[in-house]
Amino acid sequence: MPLDEAIPTPTQIDAGWLMTVLKKNGALSAGGIRSLHVDCSTSTNSHIARIRIEYDADTDGGAPRSLILKTVEADAGFMQRSEIDYYTHGYLGLADPPIPKCYAAQVNDDSSYSILMEDLSSTHEKDTPPSLKFGLTVATALARLHAFAWGKERIHQLGDRIPDESRLDRYIDHVRRGLDPLLEATSLDISESWRQTILDIFQYHPGEMLERTKDPIGFTIVHGDVNPGNILYPINAGKIYFLDRQPFTWSLTTWLGVSDLSYLMVQYWDVEVRRALEMSVLREYQRQLLANGVIGYDWDQLFADYKLCAAQAVYTAAEWCIKQEDRERMRWLWRLELERAMHAFFDLGYVL
Repeated sequence: MPLDEAIPTPTQIDAGWLMTVLKKNGALSAGGIRSLHVDCSTSTNSHIARIRIEYDADTDGGAPRSLILKTVEADAGFMQRSEIDYYTHGYLGLADPPIPKCYAAQVNDDSSYSILMEDLSSTHEKDTPPSLKFGLTVATALARLHAFAWGKERIHQLGDRIPDESRLDRYIDHVRRGLDPLLEATSLDISESWRQTILDIFQYHPGEMLERTKDPIGFTIVHGDVNPGNILYPINAGKIYFLDRQPFTWSLTTWLGVSDLSYLMVQYWDVEVRRALEMSVLREYQRQLLANGVIGYDWDQLFADYKLCAAQAVYTAAEWCIKQEDRERMRWLWRLELERAMHAFFDLGYVL
């Protein structure tokens, strides 16, 4: 995959440039492109162009019929090159990873970047409703990614490290800015016991996160945003894919692997669905870690880690409340996330 390939804007893409890229990737060995059609749209933090391709009659049948060009602006607040690395070389050596194929990537001088990748919209869906099959499939695929980057030494080999106190402070200091606005915004619709629990989480939970880093078992490079919109699930048959690993400058890029599952199940699944499915999903995740070579990570430790990570869902709700615009515009989401986080906290019997 050509890294830092000069990628034109969507309106400047032509058949000659695209043929060169596809040939470099081995995706086009014979024939040529007859025509292109480009549709542009905007998502929360990026611009998306779908490139539909028509080939000459003698073109290799394996050439992609549609591609996605994603462009992220410099002021989006993401860690530089993180998403580029995710799609290009972060998981080189992992056979058939659950990551869309990348054909070209470019980081610009102003830190904006572009990624040209396969378009899976005809075979996969986003926002899949939770089910046991869906949960087990997610757990299996995440275990493969996590096992590949598992443990202190492997994380270091891949250019990262388990968070130290300064990294945790950066993360906590950022989300703590939303605590008072969150409490003010919910002053009339949460109980005093919930309010006190939220305050206790912010007071005591960061110390427990720091204490947990003293034992490296369970740590890996995490996705960090495994929400239903970032999961491509096969409509009929096939593999699952994870999109958009885009940590912000304050995010934790390495953490307990099970945090990716807690992020999905606690924040995005209805309470009753989570209660019915989470233990089966966690058990499958542990089985798949073992199947992928992880040793020494027993069930009791995994479940304790899950409880620790589930409490972080309160931080997600608080982070939405830092900016007044987000607090008002996204109340429909963060208020639901807070509700689910509090139920999970008490369901799991987490003791601060």
